[in-house]
Amino acid sequence: MSELLQMWAMVEVLGFVCLPLTITVFHNLPDRGWAFSKAIGTAVLAFCVWLPLMCLSVLPFSQFFITGIFLLLLAGNIIGFLKVRQTIAKVVRVNVPYILISEAVFAGMMFLLGWIRSFVPDIRSFEMFMGDHAQSPFPSQRYVVRRLPHQLLLLCSLYCRDPGEIARTEPFDCL
Repeated sequence: MSELLQMWAMVEVLGFVCLPLTITVFHNLPDRGWAFSKAIGTAVLAFCVWLPLMCLSVLPFSQFFITGIFLLLLAGNIIGFLKVRQTIAKVVRVNVPYILISEAVFAGMMFLLGWIRSFVPDIRSFEMFMGDHAQSPFPSQRYVVRRLPHQLLLLCSLYCRDPGEIARTEPFDCL
């Protein structure tokens, strides 16, 4: 449950950090993009972490790197906050009921999805481990649906290394 609260808090913080960006981009909407700020913040952080890692393979993918990117994003949005602080104050004053309802809906959906996810017996830190399953002659029994992301990740890594390797591999041998 604490991991779910941490994730909820992180998305909320990203939403508040990227609020100047969304208020600027969605200035024609009545709420100036308040509801989109969490999605935009998460997408911008993910893209800003992903792009340097794809361009420079020497960069480490670590919490320190992600924190550095977050701090750069925060610095840019503090500058934006200084420019649109009157607009933010006006949006908050005018839309208090809407903001409270949208935050309650977001929190409710987040905890509902966490509650639904808790029914999976092997949940550990939001990651499903592959584990050893009984070997079956039928691939549909041997490779269950919850392992599909791992299969796709492995297939993508094979494709990036040597496209010919996929053609030379028997089905399900590399998995």
